[in-house]
Amino acid sequence: MFILNKKKNLVKSLARDINQQIFEVMLVSFLLFYLLDQILANIISDYFNLNIILIIVIISGIVMSFPVFASEKKEVKRKKTGLTDYLFIMGLGIVSFGVIYYKLDLDFWLRLAISIISAVIIILLSILLLNENNEENL
Repeated sequence: MFILNKKKNLVKSLARDINQQIFEVMLVSFLLFYLLDQILANIISDYFNLNIILIIVIISGIVMSFPVFASEKKEVKRKKTGLTDYLFIMGLGIVSFGVIYYKLDLDFWLRLAISIISAVIIILLSILLLNENNEENL
């Protein structure tokens, strides 16, 4: 009986790990392909339907939320936020400014204002999430 229970736990943890890897890889792939598709004028969607990857991401995300697949809480040592974290967030904000500015087809000042406001919101929310995660670990 004990061996059967141990095998069930092993199968459950293996299925959880595989599903988590599928979710992470497909999510990053979808985001990169979507960004490339938006910047380079349908270079991906002319040959491949991105909705397939999105469906896989949604299904694996739903499966990850089931209580059966909920992972046990592991103690993870978190490092303190440093200058590199803030510089990375600023870099992502600048990239988002550029992408939004490039994709909007509006008057110059309106496009500039929307891009700046969007980049500032992205930067502030990222910093807020970064600091919230660090406060939980204190």
